[in-house]
Amino acid sequence: EVPIKNPEAERRLQQASTDTQSLAQFGSYRDPFFDYTGFLSGSDFQSRIVDKGSNQKQLELTVGMKDYKPQEIKVSVKNNELIVQGEHRHNDENRSERSFFFKSTTLPPG
Repeated sequence: EVPIKNPEAERRLQQASTDTQSLAQFGSYRDPFFDYTGFLSGSDFQSRIVDKGSNQKQLELTVGMKDYKPQEIKVSVKNNELIVQGEHRHNDENRSERSFFFKSTTLPPG
């Protein structure tokens, strides 16, 4: 199992860590159970290469898409970037909601 290098994800994680440190001044006002770093870094998208044996490797992705239906999700490849995006709409008599996500990662060579 080999993690894929994703400079943008690493930059976001570093920025989230910095943002979390800057929130430290609010110490007693912060929720001790909330994952600030995970929330700020968008950690619901993770990719890795898994060795399946017999010289076979497989790219595995973990993407948090709660409440999305398969028809609301689009997966594509463009310029060696794997792109996963979705749009979810919910309407009832009292409200209307829309949510979007867009995640991408550079595909490894081969």
